[in-house]
Amino acid sequence: MPIKSTKNFALHQSNNFIWTAMREKSASRTLSGSIGNLVDPVLDLNDEQKLLQYLPHVSKYQDDMFSGRSLPVPPLDRTLPKYLRTLQPILDHKQMEKAKKIASETSTDTVVQKCQKYLEERAQKSPNWLADWWLNAAYLSFRESVVINVSPAFVFRLPPFPNVHSWIECATQLACGQHMAIQHIQSPEFVDSFRKTAEKSGDGVGPCLIQYYRLFNACRVPREGVDGYVVYPNGAPNGPTHIVVMCQNKMYSVDILDRDRKLLSGDEIFKRLMGVYMSSCLPPETKTEAMNEQTPDVPIGILTSQHRDTWTDQYTQLASDPHNREVLRTIESSIFMLCLDYDPPENESSNTRTIDVTESREKLSELSGFSLHGGGSNKHSCNRWFDKTIQVIVGMSDYLNVLIEHSGAEGTISSLYTALMREYAKDVRLSASVAVDAEECSALVTRLQFNTDVIPDISSAVETAKQHLDQLIGGLDLKVCVFDSFGKNTIKQFQFSPDAFFQVSLQLAMFRYLQDKYNVDPDEQLLVPTYESGSLRNYRWGRTDTIRSATPQALQFARAAATLDYTDPSLPLLLLDAIRAHSEYTREVMKMEGVDRHLLGLKLAHRELASQDSTLKLPQLFKEQFHDYFSEILLSTSQVYSEKGGFTTFGPTSLDCTGVCYNIQSNSILFMVSTFRQSQRTHSNLFISYVERALRTLRDIMQQETPNSKSKL
Repeated sequence: MPIKSTKNFALHQSNNFIWTAMREKSASRTLSGSIGNLVDPVLDLNDEQKLLQYLPHVSKYQDDMFSGRSLPVPPLDRTLPKYLRTLQPILDHKQMEKAKKIASETSTDTVVQKCQKYLEERAQKSPNWLADWWLNAAYLSFRESVVINVSPAFVFRLPPFPNVHSWIECATQLACGQHMAIQHIQSPEFVDSFRKTAEKSGDGVGPCLIQYYRLFNACRVPREGVDGYVVYPNGAPNGPTHIVVMCQNKMYSVDILDRDRKLLSGDEIFKRLMGVYMSSCLPPETKTEAMNEQTPDVPIGILTSQHRDTWTDQYTQLASDPHNREVLRTIESSIFMLCLDYDPPENESSNTRTIDVTESREKLSELSGFSLHGGGSNKHSCNRWFDKTIQVIVGMSDYLNVLIEHSGAEGTISSLYTALMREYAKDVRLSASVAVDAEECSALVTRLQFNTDVIPDISSAVETAKQHLDQLIGGLDLKVCVFDSFGKNTIKQFQFSPDAFFQVSLQLAMFRYLQDKYNVDPDEQLLVPTYESGSLRNYRWGRTDTIRSATPQALQFARAAATLDYTDPSLPLLLLDAIRAHSEYTREVMKMEGVDRHLLGLKLAHRELASQDSTLKLPQLFKEQFHDYFSEILLSTSQVYSEKGGFTTFGPTSLDCTGVCYNIQSNSILFMVSTFRQSQRTHSNLFISYVERALRTLRDIMQQETPNSKSKL
């Protein structure tokens, strides 16, 4: 569903809006009252039977669509030659000769053959032999901070809010819209739309839907070595009815569903969110007596940004207290988290500026980074719980971010939820006049406070977490570019896939960037290991494999483009070859004919076999430097579509990595580049200039002479 313009979120001040701050004690519910009879969580993200136990129509779709379509194990004699082809554009001649020798030995290695047999036997026992391994290897065993390193974000601008009332009203609309999106995803009509699309396709293949049902009521949980994940099943009659709202680093449990699991009215939710605002933001002289009696909060949320082992220790200490366990359970089981970022204007007029998405790159870049991390400990980073799967962030200074903990689902799934949320939010209407009483509103929400005495020197722990996160944020160099020279309409005139066109542009940009930086002869310059996300959702529980965009054909084109004038008649043909090679590899990945996941599976199979037989040595291939380099992604890319007005952002995956997320629109291309400032190899702003130049080069080449090919690539 397309995302409509955000102008419909413009909210107007109600003349009848009043605050009645009364200094009388307000009653509040007990913490356990909101989650006492809660459904048991699912602890395995691939436990389809439990995840979908209350959604029989989804289970039936999964059974019908995937009864005979489990994830296959590719044959070794297909993977190894393709592996060599992916090495060719990133290794020099000497390294390549060694790689050929090792690959030849690998094909007859008895240990490798044992590992291959182990994968084939594993595939006989499970619809997806890779799913559990991949979840742990890619996400849950990652021990650095999830901030920047793991979690992507969706970024939108909202019209300026003239006052608190309009800000809370917008948050109310989004909270309602989010739940409406959940109901839509759970509906039989949503599932039938995929079934009908599959029936119309040539092979009758539809995508696995399980990722849609592990985003909400879900949370990552720190554990020693490998983190856990909890999902409270969608559609359960005794499922969560609450969200957790954070404001000014304080947390509140807020019911948005009634006892029959029906969404409360917009007015009722508005009162609750206003109660959160009053409790957390009003000056002491305007608060009720009960509000002023509350214990000052320690910003525990900042601890979720820590190294996972550090956070695990602190989490374990917190959970040793029964009250804290209930608070943690309330957070983890909440439908989603709503973060209200309060930036009080110095005066009423200072918050009425007009900003739109065509503003300066510097402002967009700042907003993009802010969406990932909250701006630092002196901004709103303490107003987050970074383990929560979905955090909807509404800033009073007119921004909307949706921050995603990545373990449960891919960006395209989260993007659809975000689009639906914004679409439904526009239809939420509140009464023209809402009288808000501080005592009444504060009684509707439950303050979540931890007993911090169980963590020795909690103040020091919080300060350390702040320092570490601020250092991480300071090292991120993230820039956004709105390339408006052309978009997919122009690219399609050349009969090219827009994605393949942009990927070849990235290869040319990186080639030129490195050639200029290190003053390398074009015939000696190589490409770098590149990742593009390729979907495996045509298989049960499928996630992604790597599209290796650095192809031999892309290298050949880049070298020619570096030495020939763009009018040279050979360049369109070389470009066509590069586009074809990328498109073909993309198709192969979607059929589980890529390289990366198979090689990962062989390595993980060895690990399990070696745990039973210590004489089983690691195959030589996995010891080689060229394979380490192959695995060290230096250009990490992903296309996430969003209609004009929003974009997606993520951080680089390693010190010397350049991250690129792009959104190809009809007449423009919006992309972001992220790097780490500590790297001596990367530079975000400079690389953006090379990407812009490469895009124009490809366009100019094709406008000179379009090859006689009418097949869409």
